[in-house]
Amino acid sequence: MKHLFTQACSAATYRCLIRFFWLALIIWVALTFRQHGISNDEYVQHTYGQMLLDWYQSGFKDQDAFHYRNLYLYGG
Repeated sequence: MKHLFTQACSAATYRCLIRFFWLALIIWVALTFRQHGISNDEYVQHTYGQMLLDWYQSGFKDQDAFHYRNLYLYGG
């Protein structure tokens, strides 16, 4: 009987620790999300995406996306 009680206590303790972890993580994200900016290549990828969109919207006539840096080698 004592062994069952110990298991029940440890399960409740683990649940409590997991809840505390998630609560701490949510609070940390809420307090720090404004400090995180774009990555190094996000501007380049955004520009390339806009060029691909222009290519589709032009009926495949605007070829600028295929001459922008080396990104055309990665597909689009």
